[in-house]
Amino acid sequence: MKHLSIFFLIFIFSTNLFGRRVMVSSAAEITTAMNVGAPGDTLIMVGNIWTDQLILFGGANGTLSNPIVLMPEIPGTIKLEDHLELKFLVII
Repeated sequence: MKHLSIFFLIFIFSTNLFGRRVMVSSAAEITTAMNVGAPGDTLIMVGNIWTDQLILFGGANGTLSNPIVLMPEIPGTIKLEDHLELKFLVII
């Protein structure tokens, strides 16, 4: 039982240290995830084609040493089409 308790504590602390992985499929979901996100979270863009989206990325709870990261689910598979804007807001 002691080993189980130690494993549980390590699991709890490691999930807080490394952040969450949040799946997002629209600019609105990115905004929501960033507003409630914590340093170290990773936002995973799902779907292959993103069309007519305004993505404002920044001004969230990330830190310089532990940022919130935006990345595709599978590297090299996201296609940004039509009237898509990607803006980064950097607050130092």
